[in-house]
Amino acid sequence: MPHSSVLPSISLPTGITGTWRWDFDAGLFFADERVCRLFDLPAAWGRLGVSSERFLEQLHHQDRVSLTARVAAVRRRQDPFFEIYRVLGPAQSVIWVRSFGLPVREADGSCRSYVGLILSARASLAVSEAPEDELVDTLIRAHDLAEGLGIDIVSRLLQVVLLETGRQIATNMTQDAPPSG
Repeated sequence: MPHSSVLPSISLPTGITGTWRWDFDAGLFFADERVCRLFDLPAAWGRLGVSSERFLEQLHHQDRVSLTARVAAVRRRQDPFFEIYRVLGPAQSVIWVRSFGLPVREADGSCRSYVGLILSARASLAVSEAPEDELVDTLIRAHDLAEGLGIDIVSRLLQVVLLETGRQIATNMTQDAPPSG
């Protein structure tokens, strides 16, 4: 599926869903509770790490092979990535998501993992009540426009800005969350 493909006109929530880390050497995918809920995986698996194979099983079968190939190509180049794909959520529901990832470079320059965030997508670009969602939607629209116009440097810069925005929002969510227990 090309990056600029149009999402179907169905109503889905939007906004920051959660954060993740994919450790390629260990073959494990780590995710916060929100991502686990989206992917219909137990939260404990996200904290402890779920096998890459099990994680990939939660991708829509029509997206699984192509997404895996694109991630492998991006990893070889150690580039940031931006993907739109479908996941199998609770009760085998199909949910469109946008995922952003950055390589984590080791001291020797190698890339053994990626970190990123997943946003639930929606076809409508109506403004949400949450200012964070409005910010993310605006940045996504700017990214899509730059990509559609073939302005690669701006598209890549917006990917980095989106990742940093997600990191900041996730940090604020964690700081604002009530203590557990």
